[in-house]
Amino acid sequence: MNIEDLKQKYGSVSIHITTKDRAGEFAICLQSLRTQTYDKWDLIILCDGSSTPTYNHQIVSKLLDRIRLEKHHVKLLTNEVSQGVCHARQKLVDNDKFDNQLICRCDDDVILEPSYIQKLVEGIEKGYDLVSGVTPPVQTPETKRETKFIKPIVDEMQ
Repeated sequence: MNIEDLKQKYGSVSIHITTKDRAGEFAICLQSLRTQTYDKWDLIILCDGSSTPTYNHQIVSKLLDRIRLEKHHVKLLTNEVSQGVCHARQKLVDNDKFDNQLICRCDDDVILEPSYIQKLVEGIEKGYDLVSGVTPPVQTPETKRETKFIKPIVDEMQ
């Protein structure tokens, strides 16, 4: 399936990033996100206990403005006090109201190769229900949990 067909089938991917006091690294991460070949994505960021919210730093703020101009939705969240990465990631899931089929978690200090999101979506398309970095969303207790997502993981643990 070509990239346009993938975008038609899956639509936008929610990109979840937690950050804390690393504006320089985060700016590079955002720039690498802007270069993705799979260009249908929305962004939700959580500053987890940063002394100053990372998205308020000048270069990050300008990059976020550009991302918005490129027609991506952006949502910014803040924890006044750091509650750790597990809590932060769950808060991102709980506050993701973009209604996208897929979620991609990224660290704030990664540089994504241009085809990163495309390759992850291609993995989902090939039938890998859990691909490193991309998971089907489980946003509410009402979300149906299909055993096809869980069974392979459990089988590997036995």
